[in-house]
Amino acid sequence: MRSFLQYAERKIEGWGFNRDPTESSVFERDCEYFLQSIEERSSDWPDGIDKGMVVVGLVLKDSFNDKPETWPLCMRGDLFPDKVVNAELNSHPWRLAPDDFPSALDALERYGVPWVEHWSDVRNIIRYYETALSYGVRLADEGYRQAPMHLRTRSLFSRVKPRKPPGFHYYLSVLYFKLNDIPSALEHAQAYRKIHREEHDIAEWDRRIQLITRRGSA
Repeated sequence: MRSFLQYAERKIEGWGFNRDPTESSVFERDCEYFLQSIEERSSDWPDGIDKGMVVVGLVLKDSFNDKPETWPLCMRGDLFPDKVVNAELNSHPWRLAPDDFPSALDALERYGVPWVEHWSDVRNIIRYYETALSYGVRLADEGYRQAPMHLRTRSLFSRVKPRKPPGFHYYLSVLYFKLNDIPSALEHAQAYRKIHREEHDIAEWDRRIQLITRRGSA
């Protein structure tokens, strides 16, 4: 049976995404700080029909890591007929049967692609992480008001209640380093290092902290 990505392949490629040579269920598009991704995840359902879900996301280009295959997926959204829901909500994803493919492609164009473009703006994603770490409860409303006009629709962004995972310190240390904000990069790298107990993790973050410090003193 043809998958959704096979059905939508020509349209997705027209948006500048290319199929990942190592993962046939993933399309990626390169941008300055991230790899924007469209992924289909499949599962068998009790009715015997293979129903997939469509996930959009951002893979962070980690300046300290020369192995792209291990770069982290730092933001993920689940596609629905009328919106994209940030994964922190732990929503029940829209499971696609073949009859849903045309409406899913329309939703991907209306909501999925604008979602990855919105969060690829480094100002938006840094505000998201910093707000989550500061409050640990929900995104400030300001984050939605600052979005471009065509993104300010109730059907696109749901209110999210982000967790406070240590990964946010990881992502922020890399993003601030890319922006040459050395004090902020160092602050978040040190915060992330404190969380770890495994020797190899501590050594890796000591290495990163040294690199950040050298950049600051250069």
